[in-house]
Amino acid sequence: MYSSLQDLFKTRFPTESNDKEMSFNLLIRVETGLRLLEMLGLQDQPVMTIWALNQGLVTPALADLQLNEIQKRWLANYRAVIHRTSKRDWQFDFSTYTQYPENKRVYRLPGDENYEVEPLSRTGRQTQRIKVYDDVFSGILPFRKEKRSIASQGSYGFAYNREYKGEVVFSEKILREARKHPVSTFKVHPERTKQTYSHQQLRELAIEMDHLEQSQGYKRPNKWLDRIDSMIRYRARRPDGSLSEVNTEALAISGMTHVAGMVGSGKSTIATLIAFDIARHHPSQRVTLVVADVVEVLRMSEYFNNLLANNDFPVAVPLLGATMRDSHLINVYRQKEFSIASDQWRLRFLDTTCLVKHWLANIDETVEGSMEPGNEPCNELFELNDKSDRKKHFLCPLFSICPMQQVYRDMIDSPIWVTTMGGLGQAKVPSQVDNRQIPLWLLVYEQSTLVILDEIDSVQGWFDKLLAPDLILDDTGAGGLLQDTLRKISNYPSGKFRESTDVDRWRQSYDQTMPALRNFLGLLERNLDLRNWLSVRPFTSLRIL
Repeated sequence: MYSSLQDLFKTRFPTESNDKEMSFNLLIRVETGLRLLEMLGLQDQPVMTIWALNQGLVTPALADLQLNEIQKRWLANYRAVIHRTSKRDWQFDFSTYTQYPENKRVYRLPGDENYEVEPLSRTGRQTQRIKVYDDVFSGILPFRKEKRSIASQGSYGFAYNREYKGEVVFSEKILREARKHPVSTFKVHPERTKQTYSHQQLRELAIEMDHLEQSQGYKRPNKWLDRIDSMIRYRARRPDGSLSEVNTEALAISGMTHVAGMVGSGKSTIATLIAFDIARHHPSQRVTLVVADVVEVLRMSEYFNNLLANNDFPVAVPLLGATMRDSHLINVYRQKEFSIASDQWRLRFLDTTCLVKHWLANIDETVEGSMEPGNEPCNELFELNDKSDRKKHFLCPLFSICPMQQVYRDMIDSPIWVTTMGGLGQAKVPSQVDNRQIPLWLLVYEQSTLVILDEIDSVQGWFDKLLAPDLILDDTGAGGLLQDTLRKISNYPSGKFRESTDVDRWRQSYDQTMPALRNFLGLLERNLDLRNWLSVRPFTSLRIL
């Protein structure tokens, strides 16, 4: 997500980056690590402490480390950019670094490779690089920018399932049409301010929504005012911990705010009223609603668009991944009350038409029929005459007029975004919309003045599955971690593992561990009491002894 070492330092150190006698990445990796030790006051520690810091390991020297904000930023940035997990790799880096001419190095390392004991020292040379390291790592790191350019006129192809190649020709006529509709860019980040809603304000918003529904002839009005009067009984928590009288104090939203209540107590109603208020009365703000499932995403976006949208531009967009879009569209068509007019917004956002895929030629019909949404070549086009193994890829030039990308063009100016926890945590923002290649959650954080997580128990369940998933160790029927690992490594010839010392040691450890692990699993399968004993609390090595 962040810029690489090359992107961060190549223009700052043109001489070093063009020096054929040194590895530029290795030079920067080692020197920034050694500078990190100095910044944290650990210059008297062995240089191998860098490895522990990079991996987040706790050593005696790091156990009671108290860091200020600059030191925390330095450490976090270093971990975000430097990915060096192997201790042997760091030993190789240090050994190679000591072989570089001393006049080209900032630091002097132990000559006997005693990196786990000896501390660092400076050579007194190239000290100007220290300030550059401090400037970069003590600030906010820039994001990695999209380097692929947009495809121009000519013939392009893309691979599908690594076996078939699709071909498409971009004519000047169609490219000219696409250029007539440039994709808008996001404006400056909206300013977040404290928001308050009194009970009377909520009633006024409910009355306004009821009038809009009545004027549009809703067959099933939501009766928002009745909901407020019959359901909402909130008590605000004061700074001293006491609770206010019912509906007497305003709901203050500042930073992280919790609205707790039983099922049917009106929490979702308040969220809907607040979203309506922002879309209707505060055009410079944006609210993101994170709801429980896709059905609710489509329902909420459809409701706000039918209520508030003017002409052909939506006020609410559903942010869903493309992989399941086909299934969502099928469910829309299967509705009993489906009609082109009433479901126009869902059809707009769930369109699966990819202009490139529908122009494919010279491809097997069976493959063309299996091209489900989610495999579009938006970023994977290559010149048809490019025969190299590592092809240069291009961005699709038809993004601005592609029906499938309509939701990403609409989201830029829409005041309401609606998504699920799965979409928030896993979806990516297309490079044509934001060239920083960022995840959706980061864009939501930057561009929303308010994010409302509704049905928080479901959201928490998504968080658990996404960030702390269960991993089955052994399952002979369905296949667990052991079966998957064995299947993957069996595809590699034994000589492949010996190309890397670390990989070879891992393979040897795996081979030695498997017999003992099989015996242990056999004991569990045969002994119910042992299984029950281990299932009482989280499994730890202490409970085995």
